This record gives sequence, C-alpha cells and structure tokens, in this order.
Amino acid sequence: MPSITGTRTRISPINRASAQARTGRRGRHPRRATSLKGYAFIAPFLVLFIFFSAFPDVYTLILSFQHYAGYGSATAAGLQNYDALFHYPVFWTELENTLEYWVLHAVILIPVAFVLALVVRSRSIRGKSAWRAIIFLPQVMSIVAVTLAFQVMFASPYGAINHLLGVHVNWLTDFAITKWVVVALLVWQGLGFWFVVF
Repeated sequence: MPSITGTRTRISPINRASAQARTGRRGRHPRRATSLKGYAFIAPFLVLFIFFSAFPDVYTLILSFQHYAGYGSATAAGLQNYDALFHYPVFWTELENTLEYWVLHAVILIPVAFVLALVVRSRSIRGKSAWRAIIFLPQVMSIVAVTLAFQVMFASPYGAINHLLGVHVNWLTDFAITKWVVVALLVWQGLGFWFVVF
C-alpha cells in the first residue's frame, strides 16, 4: 500500500491561471480593488466636503479664539469673544427667536409630512409620482430660490397671497405675522425630506 506522507497537491496550469485572474495580475485581492473603486467614487464628495464644509468650520472655530479683523495678523483672544457674545443683549433675543422658530416648524412639519406620506401611499391616490415630485421639489431648491418665491407670494400689498385672498395684509413687515410666514417657509422647504423618510 503506497504511503501518502509527503505528497503534494498539484495545481494544473488552468486552475493556477484562473486563481491569478481572480486575485489580479499582481496578486491583489479582489476586495481591495473594489474598495479602491469605492473610494474613487466618493472622492469628489470628500474633497468638496473638506474644502467647503469641514475646513471652514474648523477655521471658524479657531478664529473664535482670536482677534481678527478679516485682514492682517490675528492675535490670541482666549475666551474674550465668547464673553462679549454672552453679554450682548441681542444674542439672547436671537437665540430665543431661533429656538422658537425651530420648535414651531418641527411641531408642524413632522405631523404634516407623516400625514402626506400616508395619503400619497394610499391606493386611492392617482398620479403618485407627480405628487412625490411636487412635495420633494422644495428640498432640492436652494434656500435663496425658496425665499424669493415666498417674497413674491407674500409681498405687500400686491403679492400673490393678498391677491388671491382679496386682502391687504403686511405679511413681511408685521413681526407677529412675519414669524408665521418664516415658519411656513421652513415647513415647506423641509417637508420633502421628512416625507421621504416616512
């Protein structure tokens, strides 16, 4: 009976060639090549994100601890800028307004987006693709375009809303009314995102 000790498995030239083809000509693993392709696809986003978002944010944070007039050299300020900010009366008013706008628009936005998602998903609605596009359209529009559209709609005294309702309301000059116009703008602009989420 022949001994099997010390025997080696022979790989045919065909199997060796197919194995090399799977791992690449230079022995690279196919997963590594796929990863490199993935990084190549997201590279443009990463470059734009770093230069136009991450870097400005970090640079602004650094400048917040310095005295800098926008030109010339900067000098260290420590926490003086933050101390001056917290002792500035208008800061607290603006912070209160910002929180108020955020809460009001969130309380309205979430339920409206949820109800719209349910309605559009129902079988009785026709033209679902068109409704989805209409609802999501403000999300892909720039905030500048949305703001200009609202200025035309709520302009006084000859805006589209005043004309349709037959009234002369100062939508953009009376603060008590303007606040709700801004809330409506925020709801309309953010509705598409939450609609898609739901």
